[in-house]
Amino acid sequence: METEKTELVLKSMQQLTGILAQHIATHNAQILNWMESKKLLGQQVSEKVENPTRKIAATLHSLSEISFIFPYTENRPKNIEGIEKALRRKLDEMTEPVEGKN
Repeated sequence: METEKTELVLKSMQQLTGILAQHIATHNAQILNWMESKKLLGQQVSEKVENPTRKIAATLHSLSEISFIFPYTENRPKNIEGIEKALRRKLDEMTEPVEGKN
């Protein structure tokens, strides 16, 4: 029963991740492209724009990894809590170095 629940959650996560990634990544890519074009022109881009945009991209990457790759590894989550812990761990790993700078 727990395995079935976990499978359902993973399938739902994959569908939701796909929908979210499509919309968020499209808008975030526009910002990233704008930043790169400014840099190519030798202009500076505010860290207040650059850092959050890169964090959004990294967060989407982590969510995609947990949704689409993690379930097919030998460390596959055995229950819903395992999925949550894996996602939290990924996000914590992503934010630790940035927070350490401040």
